[in-house]
Amino acid sequence: MAQLPVMEGGRVVGIISANEMFALAAHFLSAWEKRSGITLAPMDLKPGVIGQITDIVEAAGAEL
Repeated sequence: MAQLPVMEGGRVVGIISANEMFALAAHFLSAWEKRSGITLAPMDLKPGVIGQITDIVEAAGAEL
């Protein structure tokens, strides 16, 4: 298990493992949050299309 020093003011004040760093990064990126997704068919992105998609998704009760 890889461990790295935690530095403060040029002094070692602790250690952190690679696993702990991964868990922190995942937490900051909300990787553990329950999520769902949608897949859209290929379409031309003309002005207003993104707004229409947003309206449909929000009308269905989802958050973007």
